[in-house]
Amino acid sequence: METDYEILESFLDGGLAPTEVQALAARLTAEPELAAVLDALRQERAVRQGMWQSLEPDEAAAQRFAQTVIRASRRRRVLSIIGRVTRGAVAAAACLTLGITTGWYVWGHPTGGPAGMNAVGTVTPHVVSNSTGPGAGGAGTYQVAITDENGNVVAVQKFSGLDEAREFAEDLGRYQERRLDVQDGKALLVSDRF
Repeated sequence: METDYEILESFLDGGLAPTEVQALAARLTAEPELAAVLDALRQERAVRQGMWQSLEPDEAAAQRFAQTVIRASRRRRVLSIIGRVTRGAVAAAACLTLGITTGWYVWGHPTGGPAGMNAVGTVTPHVVSNSTGPGAGGAGTYQVAITDENGNVVAVQKFSGLDEAREFAEDLGRYQERRLDVQDGKALLVSDRF
């Protein structure tokens, strides 16, 4: 019976030679059970073909699927470009921030440094007052105001004598001149004084 199924399947597939088809036709008329099996195989094939055809998309469904794939591909390409541009912009911003921060620390900043020196590094000492009071024991108190290039007072140093105040102002002025000379690339003479 197994070979009969194979012969019937080959017949339905169109794979039998003309002599084999004639021999099978003679058997089908002589054997009604074999004819019933052939009819059952034809019905099963019809059901399978109907099922497979129902699973195949029609032209409109195939077009919708193709458009969905194309849109997804374009979206992915655009997101990839945006990602590359964003990474580049973030890297550039990080480099710029690092450069500005490094420059700020290396070259000085407006409110940093000793005695409020600005980026150029200039401060100007001035003896600004002589006050006497009960807390001073009758002696004068001299103040040296240190200002930046805009005239803003950035520090005040108090001294009990005028000579000390003048000496501090002169020392600070010499220090500023040396510092500016170094920044301008001029030679610096080293001495044992401040």
